[in-house]
Amino acid sequence: MVSIMPDVKLGEKTGKLSEDELNMFITHAYKKVLHLQQELAKQQTLEQERFKKALDNQKVEIQMLGSEKIEEELVKQARKLEIDHMKRMNIIKEDAERAIRAQLTRQAAAHSDHLQDLLGVQEAELKRKH
Repeated sequence: MVSIMPDVKLGEKTGKLSEDELNMFITHAYKKVLHLQQELAKQQTLEQERFKKALDNQKVEIQMLGSEKIEEELVKQARKLEIDHMKRMNIIKEDAERAIRAQLTRQAAAHSDHLQDLLGVQEAELKRKH
């Protein structure tokens, strides 16, 4: 008892606690229990806040990692699409160049034939006139 309430000398005279002393002891014990309960509630609240904050931080970290992975995947897909696009463009360009060469060859042949025909007509006219 002395360790709990050092300032108060309980039960000095008879070794037993009087009703007032017992009430004082119970009140002191009750206040101590209330104080400890309040401290426990405060600690639980602080611990819950720390846990919530840690959980939020972990969620943010997971989202960032997920975002980074998505970003990496998007960059990879963009590179692949760019390469595929360049290959298709090269194929289209080669096909177009081939078609243009073929058309130019046909036009050159047609022009050459036309010139041959004109020369033949002029030659025939010159022979007829002379």
